[in-house]
Amino acid sequence: MNNLNKVLSAVILYCIISYTFKLPNLELGLLFSILSSQISMILPGNYKTSLIVYLPLIAFIPVYPTVMVASIVGYTASLLIDILSKKGCKLLYPYSSMVFTGPDNYIDNDTRSESSTTVFLVILSIIALIFSFYGTEIMDNLSQEDLSTYLDGDDYNTGSNTGHV
Repeated sequence: MNNLNKVLSAVILYCIISYTFKLPNLELGLLFSILSSQISMILPGNYKTSLIVYLPLIAFIPVYPTVMVASIVGYTASLLIDILSKKGCKLLYPYSSMVFTGPDNYIDNDTRSESSTTVFLVILSIIALIFSFYGTEIMDNLSQEDLSTYLDGDDYNTGSNTGHV
């Protein structure tokens, strides 16, 4: 399930960044962020969680900006999940063998905590995808007039205070 958590966190992180910075080609970006979240499968040994992987990704940003930004986001999401695991990450591997880990309540493989993390990430990724694809339309539909119909009575419209505690 660790790979599934990496994929879900890549989707969430890319959706947030794409929506915030209004990046083009959401589908292509999601594809490459998901693929790059699994890049650790092809890297050797301790390089799987090393920051040195960012060097070629950053070098190709001027040539392929959409693909490389998505790849950086996907690999970052993969590192975040690895940091939260019990094994941790050797972020500075060629220079140091120091292991970086998250808080004391690590995510163990094949445990209840990992299952609950996966369920949480699935729900969060669904919400992120909905807002990435339809966020502008949702926000446009929520105008001040629409919200006033949901407010309760005259207390909100007149600004009077009834003294309720």
